[in-house]
Amino acid sequence: MLPLPSKRHPSDVVAEPFQRCHSADAIVQALRERGAPDTAYFLCEPFFQREPHGFQDNEGELLAGINELYGRDIGFLVFCIPGRLAYYEGEWTEGRYLLAAP
Repeated sequence: MLPLPSKRHPSDVVAEPFQRCHSADAIVQALRERGAPDTAYFLCEPFFQREPHGFQDNEGELLAGINELYGRDIGFLVFCIPGRLAYYEGEWTEGRYLLAAP
C-alpha cells in the first residue's frame, strides 16, 4: 500500500484495485466520482525528461495527464486531493489502484 502525503498514518489509506473496464476515461470518471478536481499533481519519470503540453511543475489537467500516461508501461502516481485521493499505476501496468482515505 502506498501512503498519500499527509499526516495520516499509512494504514488509514485504502488501496482499491481498479477493476472497471481499463481505460483512461474510466479512471478519470472513478476519481471524479470521489471528488477529484480538474487538475492534479503527477509524479513519474517522463515529467523529468519533458513536460506534456499544458503542464507546469508536474501539475496539469487530470484527463489530459492520465490520457498521456495511461498504459505506457511506466509507473506513475497522480495526487488529486492531497492526503485523501490518488491513483497509482505500476510499471508494465503491474497494478492499478485508487488510493483513498476515509
